[in-house]
Amino acid sequence: MSQKVKAKEIKLKESRPEIELLICCARTSIDSTMTERIKTILQGKIDWKYLIEIASQHATKPVLYHHLSSICPEAVPQPIFDRLRNDYRANALRNMSLTKELLKLLNLFEKHQIPAITYKGAALTAALYGNLSLRQFGDLDILVQPQDFSRAKELLISQGYHPDSTFEWEESLINHKTRVNVDLHKRIAPKYFPLLLDFEDLWQRLETVSLIGTTVTTLCTEDLLIILAMQITKDSWEQEQKLSQICDIAELIRSHQQLDWGRIIKQAKSLGSERMLLISLLLAKDILDAKLPAEIEQRLQGDRLIKLLAAKLRRWLFDSSDSEIEKLQKLFFFPFGVRERLQDKINYGRRLTYLSYLAVKNRLQGIGASTIKQG
Repeated sequence: MSQKVKAKEIKLKESRPEIELLICCARTSIDSTMTERIKTILQGKIDWKYLIEIASQHATKPVLYHHLSSICPEAVPQPIFDRLRNDYRANALRNMSLTKELLKLLNLFEKHQIPAITYKGAALTAALYGNLSLRQFGDLDILVQPQDFSRAKELLISQGYHPDSTFEWEESLINHKTRVNVDLHKRIAPKYFPLLLDFEDLWQRLETVSLIGTTVTTLCTEDLLIILAMQITKDSWEQEQKLSQICDIAELIRSHQQLDWGRIIKQAKSLGSERMLLISLLLAKDILDAKLPAEIEQRLQGDRLIKLLAAKLRRWLFDSSDSEIEKLQKLFFFPFGVRERLQDKINYGRRLTYLSYLAVKNRLQGIGASTIKQG
């Protein structure tokens, strides 16, 4: 198949009315022009089953229902509307329950003099969306200092949580009774990832947010933006990227008009994450019409690599095909391309080599066990 034909197919796939409708609704604020566009799309043929499927995949069902119910509920088949409404209410109840549990745990840590920072989840939803019902989140993310990690973990265990999975930068614990999962972090990201933010630095810049009437501290908006941008690029080669992540970036920019862009760029550069930041900002602009300041627009204008990497991410966002070429690009081209510093590329290469070694080892062990069983 020629590249020209292939490109045409991709374009047609991205222009599906269901995807366009989802993108139109993936925001908290919709102007009159966008409202009319949504109404026009709904006058055509909609594959409602596919729309529900991709909305679930991209964690955007709450905002989809929110706008469809307020703009033109009569255009949605009743069974589909009922399902979206029920899912919206269930998500709202779940979010409220998770938020109450988060407040309980933060209070527990405070009583035991363990400094803790909550981010993502409820804190992010309240700060950027202004409504706990408009975003899906499933885990509670809490960051503590490395020296407090063991004590914090023991406190969670005393509350009915059980270790579920362990990584070198975090541990996931689950309460089987309440079905709440807590990701307890000692760092924001693994060592092989260029985002080694220091807890003390983050602590000095904390901001407050109100959660169901209780004020809690969370990451400052500038730090949060860099972390969200990192998460988008990190999840891309793990094939977990979602439209909701880009929506978070766009909502952060919309809800915080006075961002210190100079400090954001300076910090991203020092972390080796400027390229990740700019890619995410470009996606938020191109997909969700985020308004970027002139200095960022100028920085994006002359960087062909950032545009190429952003185009790859946009394609992968809605294209589930997984050819061998795409797999190689996700493993090699994109991860190495998004990293700026040689040492960061080397760290990722080592990580990739280690994972390849484990895969071969497990495969050989499987062959050996199969041979023994057959023998």
